[in-house]
Amino acid sequence: MQIRLFVILCVLCLVQSGAAAAFAAPSAQSAEPTLREADALRLGGDYPAALAAYERISAQSQSDAPAARNAAYRLAQTHALDRNPARAAEAWRKFIAQYPDDARRSLALVQLGNALRAQGKFADALTAYQQARLGLPTDDPLAPYLAQTLGAAYADAKQYDAAITE
Repeated sequence: MQIRLFVILCVLCLVQSGAAAAFAAPSAQSAEPTLREADALRLGGDYPAALAAYERISAQSQSDAPAARNAAYRLAQTHALDRNPARAAEAWRKFIAQYPDDARRSLALVQLGNALRAQGKFADALTAYQQARLGLPTDDPLAPYLAQTLGAAYADAKQYDAAITE
């Protein structure tokens, strides 16, 4: 009788733990195949499908999971590739706010500046570029591109004296 009760309790524990796992948020490992699929869609030019996949990963993963972080970054990239600077700027802002310690922060700020500049929001673009410069070592490979882009943004804003010094 005690053995039977023990077996029933073991089965109940196994069933309960399996049910809990089925309803838990997807793990980082389970999101990786979806992330790879989304990347393939993006590289193939199917931006709407890639955007939907990145949004699905972000919604289903814990925000601190690497897959969620990469999905948020690639979502912003994909909006830019899809020539939607308003949505790209929104996604870049969200990424920067949600992951301020990300190693790609300076690059994300440059991309935010590019999206704002594409919308004609030159003052906001200059602010983003200047923030990117603050977090960037002078020997970083991004520094020359940032200086050139900042100079062009000053020229777009008709701040020619500042453009010359970049």
